[in-house]
Amino acid sequence: MKQIRNEHLEFLEEAKQMFIDEPFRETHRNADETLIALRYGEERDCVWIYELGDSVAFFAQQIEPMPIEKTLKQEEE
Repeated sequence: MKQIRNEHLEFLEEAKQMFIDEPFRETHRNADETLIALRYGEERDCVWIYELGDSVAFFAQQIEPMPIEKTLKQEEE
């Protein structure tokens, strides 16, 4: 089991503030990209924090872009 360190608690506070400021955000990474926070829970009021390891690869242009009409409609709602 991992020990919770001060850097984890500091990142938790950073992530909490980000999720408060941006209510539709589901993930947040620290500047070093060593930690990621995931919004979680039925009420979306929980936070999972994971330590990240080495990246595997970057896969560019793998997902078809969303049509502009759909994007604009979501922004209006």
